[in-house]
Amino acid sequence: MATPIDTGTILSLLRRATETVRNSTARAAAAEARADRLGREVGALLGRVEEALRTASAETAEAHQAAAAAHQDAEEARRAAAEAQARAGAAEARLSAERARIRRLEERLAEVMADIDAARDAATAAEAGREAAERRLTRIRAALIDDAALPPEAERPAALH
Repeated sequence: MATPIDTGTILSLLRRATETVRNSTARAAAAEARADRLGREVGALLGRVEEALRTASAETAEAHQAAAAAHQDAEEARRAAAEAQARAGAAEARLSAERARIRRLEERLAEVMADIDAARDAATAAEAGREAAERRLTRIRAALIDDAALPPEAERPAALH
């Protein structure tokens, strides 16, 4: 025989099942709300990450351009330094040649100064010789005048006038 259906038990089970479904639905709704909130947060984070990546990419491109410009500037500086060294080498060579020329001129000046000193000494000796010759001439004239009376215009030779 069939057992009679207890409606109270069925109602009680249905109430429990309804309560369980309500609790599960509430938990599912809360989980869905959390998932929506987390989705929005993740979306916002993802947007910030994408923006940071774009910014980093732009900064990287700028850094590459700056590095290329710095490399070019460094190359130009190296070329300028090489040119400056070449000019400095040429200037040093010219300076060395000029110093050698100055040394030669100084040697020539010393020779000329020695020649001038020798000429002065010779001029002094010649002057002393001339003065001695005049004194002798004066003595000779005096002796001749004593020996013979000469007219006053004959005292000096025409060459000494």
